[in-house]
Amino acid sequence: MFSVGRALGWCALIGVFASSAHSAVALKGPVGKEVTALRETILELNGGNADIDSAINMFTALQMRVIGGNDDTWKSGHPNWTPVFNQIRDDFKKDLGPVLSAQARASAALWDHALAAHLSPAEVEGLTRFYSSTLGRRYLAFQERLMSIEAEGSSSLVVGLASGGGSPAHDPITPPSQARMEARQKLIALSWISQWRPLMETASGSPGPKIGGSERKSIDDAMDRAVAETRGAELDELLQQYEQDFDEYSAFQSSSLAKALLGVYAELAKEDAETSSQSTIQADFKNALETSVQIHTPTWKSAYEVGREAAQTAK
Repeated sequence: MFSVGRALGWCALIGVFASSAHSAVALKGPVGKEVTALRETILELNGGNADIDSAINMFTALQMRVIGGNDDTWKSGHPNWTPVFNQIRDDFKKDLGPVLSAQARASAALWDHALAAHLSPAEVEGLTRFYSSTLGRRYLAFQERLMSIEAEGSSSLVVGLASGGGSPAHDPITPPSQARMEARQKLIALSWISQWRPLMETASGSPGPKIGGSERKSIDDAMDRAVAETRGAELDELLQQYEQDFDEYSAFQSSSLAKALLGVYAELAKEDAETSSQSTIQADFKNALETSVQIHTPTWKSAYEVGREAAQTAK
């Protein structure tokens, strides 16, 4: 099994930080409206802001473990767990919100110029034409729903690990058959995240512990399997709705256009690795997170202690 810290690093990568790679791309004036339109689509494919709440939930869960120390009773089901969890989450939302908004603005500018710098006009036009086609619109709807399932599943897994239990609302009643698991994993493999995630994980500036390729793959496979097991009903519904399109989705992801777009991700990852020591975006987020923890920890610990004392008195 993998540690909570490593799971958090993986989830933070596909969530908050995924669309905020730093770039050395020169900002040489405004870009065309075609590039801007493509950038909006790409940021949605990267997750947009949809899983900010999931990421904050994961940071919250880890702080719950910190303030609880070695208290074996401090887990989901404890009468004071939910109130303290909500308090920490609300504080994080307030403190990290401005930084996340700044990340979104910086990310949009970087992607505008990265797309213009690394894609030809014909590639921009071809990608825009695909995404605006009937098939492309279904592909985007499929990716949006799949990303939501993955983000929610990953968040629930990390929160469950940090809270000493699973996520009962999404635990399978009976183990799925091997054929069913293979179908779900085939669906997850079509996620656009699975296409660009390895490129971003290799960047030295990526969040989370630095680990080897084989161990990273084991972690990714374990996370994907956990999503396939705990979000089975939602994945099965997605299978039923979109399975007839899978061959065409796969064909697009193997196309020269998709490979050209993935090349932009690779360039961003490379440039991020080369300039991460000079970048301020991740540093700003790290500082905001550390400041929030420093300011609020006494209040969080106090809320935890009050609940712990009340629980002991009630015994």
